[in-house]
Amino acid sequence: YALLAPGAGFSPGDAATAMIGAVSTAFSLGVRLAAPFIVFGLVFYAGAGVLNRLMPQAQVFFMLMPANLVIGLTLLMLTTGLIMTAFLARFDAELSQFLR
Repeated sequence: YALLAPGAGFSPGDAATAMIGAVSTAFSLGVRLAAPFIVFGLVFYAGAGVLNRLMPQAQVFFMLMPANLVIGLTLLMLTTGLIMTAFLARFDAELSQFLR
């Protein structure tokens, strides 16, 4: 009732501020949770680009796709627990604002 008091008027400015805060928090959390995969992708494809320059006749990206999948899935397997812990902690903190 502190956030939306009964009988009080609706304030579009406060709603817009709340929505901007929610979207920016969600985007920030998404980037933080995806950071290991972003770093892996950048490093992997930078290395593949260098390898492609060294061996222009070989289909480097085609040959490295299985390695990309295996390493990506292994990274997902290793980080799922940490990602879910961080997500649930942030979700609890954000949801508790509405339950006060």
